[in-house]
Amino acid sequence: MSPRRTAAAVAAGATLVLLAGVAVLALRGADTTTTYDEQAALDGFRAAAGPTPSPSPEAGAAPSATPPAAAGATAAAVTAPTPAAGVRASAAASPPAAAAASPVADEVEPGVYRYDTEGFEEVDALGGARHDYPDTSTITYSRAGCGTEERWRPLEERVGVTRTCAGAEGAEVRSTYQQREFFGQSQSETYTCSPGSLVLPDDPRPGRTWRGSCRSDDSTFTLDGRVVALEELVVGGTRVPVVRVAISGTLTGSTRGRSDREVWLARADGLLVQAVATTDTDADTAGGTVRYRESYRLRLQSLTPAR
Repeated sequence: MSPRRTAAAVAAGATLVLLAGVAVLALRGADTTTTYDEQAALDGFRAAAGPTPSPSPEAGAAPSATPPAAAGATAAAVTAPTPAAGVRASAAASPPAAAAASPVADEVEPGVYRYDTEGFEEVDALGGARHDYPDTSTITYSRAGCGTEERWRPLEERVGVTRTCAGAEGAEVRSTYQQREFFGQSQSETYTCSPGSLVLPDDPRPGRTWRGSCRSDDSTFTLDGRVVALEELVVGGTRVPVVRVAISGTLTGSTRGRSDREVWLARADGLLVQAVATTDTDADTAGGTVRYRESYRLRLQSLTPAR
């Protein structure tokens, strides 16, 4: 090859490397987050509850929204992880919409609950990206189908929705929907769970154990649950009897790793009072294997929800 052609080839290679670097920087620059605050959660809850009724012309009373019927169980108990979001582009499916159902006794009062929050999520793709969660996040409880829907959304880009229903031995998780976004690309996945995948047993005696499983299109999430203890936690000056439950999860398939949670659930209705969770997985993507990590802690601020 002539010196001129060699120089041209070197220049072309350098240009490709430069363009690749610019593309990576552009994607990293697109990785931004927005806090999903309480007002946004309230707007979503009120919209799902239906239109505000008009006041009677005779009475002249102020309109008031009618909240959904009672809700229960806990989203943070089983939030099965998905492959690292945004590493490959895919259209994000909408979270399952709540369906109308009749009231059920001893379930969580519907509304938006506030939690002190510490935590983050991160991926190692494209040099890595980390999303820190805000100091306060919300969980919205509402009725859905046979039971309860819980929606945790600390960021616009991070959504977790869990459906639970009454089972033969207690509250069971029926499905969990997870959505994450990195580098401006959003990905979602839904896991459907088998009967017996308990969140909170009817007889929560310390030492009781159980096993369940949830499946997506290409991964399986096997969970092992255990009642750790019966305790009390103070929320807003009120002592709340709680059941402390540990759920250890193992993922196999295109997503591999662990997702472990410890939750403190109110004995009266299953309201999440406190949670500690960690996830560490490897996911197969079009760009190779990507590691995703998430860690967070939640603590309920008040027993009275916003509506």
